[in-house]
Amino acid sequence: MDNNDRLWTIKEVADFLNVAEKTVSRMISRDELPAIKIGGQWRFVPERIREWLGRLESQPDSIRDLLRQEPSAVPLDRLVTPDHITVGLEAYNSGAVLDFLAGEVARAYPHVDAARYARSLREREHLASTALGNGIAVPHIRSVEENPPGSLSLFIAITREPVEHSGYPCSVFCLVCTDDLVLHLRLIQKIGYALRDTGINEDLMNAEDAATVLRIVRAAERNKNDE
Repeated sequence: MDNNDRLWTIKEVADFLNVAEKTVSRMISRDELPAIKIGGQWRFVPERIREWLGRLESQPDSIRDLLRQEPSAVPLDRLVTPDHITVGLEAYNSGAVLDFLAGEVARAYPHVDAARYARSLREREHLASTALGNGIAVPHIRSVEENPPGSLSLFIAITREPVEHSGYPCSVFCLVCTDDLVLHLRLIQKIGYALRDTGINEDLMNAEDAATVLRIVRAAERNKNDE
């Protein structure tokens, strides 16, 4: 895979992008990936794939469009940065977790009022629990339009011990922050799809750092896509 002197296969591109091979095939059919056909087989120049990914990651609108059209082509681990992941959070109730996450949103988007954002998270929780089961929760504010314009971020907080969250024990809180309702729903769906399996919660609770969390998330989503 690291040898740039040869071409990649569909499987190798899928491994590099952390998506299923069928996703790569669909993207080829829509001319979304730089690919060449040799003897009836699709092949890829590694450097061109890296350049394509770099352009995609530097253009938020492109990522937003791709997430709308082909959600599986945008892995969760590419939507969350290490500085948006907190492990071993000391919290004795979910309110403290929501306060912490609101502060993280305000840190990423300085014009956001952390206290007001935390109130919005609580108000949403009063309507219905955002717990997904198996210790996973996806807190978010009620009106996505109140999120920062153009935002597309995922914040993950993992508590040292499970805390009660609207009647359910939770330890992994994935806060979705985007002003686009379609993207909001896509992200919640992806989180539920990839992380709700029994055992993922425990693996994430035992993670020692953000890099480990990303590896667990990447593996979990890849396993689901390959089913």
